[in-house]
Amino acid sequence: MMLLCNFCVLAGFVFALSACNSVENPKLIEFEAGTVVIHSYELTKKFLSGNTQAFYDNGHGTQIEYNAPDGKSFLWYPGNQRINVGRWRVQQEGSKPTEICYLYGANSYNRVTKKWGGNWKCKEAIDHTVFVSETVRGDPFGLGKRTRVLFTIVGKSKFPLKSRAVRLGKNPETLYFIKYVDDL
Repeated sequence: MMLLCNFCVLAGFVFALSACNSVENPKLIEFEAGTVVIHSYELTKKFLSGNTQAFYDNGHGTQIEYNAPDGKSFLWYPGNQRINVGRWRVQQEGSKPTEICYLYGANSYNRVTKKWGGNWKCKEAIDHTVFVSETVRGDPFGLGKRTRVLFTIVGKSKFPLKSRAVRLGKNPETLYFIKYVDDL
């Protein structure tokens, strides 16, 4: 009986914790699960604007992008020696899901998708945020102020932003990671 009682308490605790991470809780940003940020045009825009994000997927590897408040984007892409400058926007039409859109120059080429830039590419915010591994406030790597990358990202490994900061001789503790809606 005592074992069953302990199990019930544990099960109740696990249920309570899982409820804290649900879409109804506007405090937590869960990139993998897609929460309130991706369901709200305003919060999605606030989530991107003026922040730097690290993306990771098996095809591209680690990408780092700063989205300036004025709608410009600055992408540090694996293998590139220059920052790929583009534009970003958030859009939502009627009851359709919020979308995040990027536009890069017509002379830019995506080696993974084998497509040239020059056209807006939009995807539902939930599909975009699945690849976001970290978000930090501001432009700690100065991507919006330079044309050349700090160093060429080689390979398709996953590199946390703190390790990038260390490699550049920056104190990783100065990075302000965004984990909660209140952090925006």
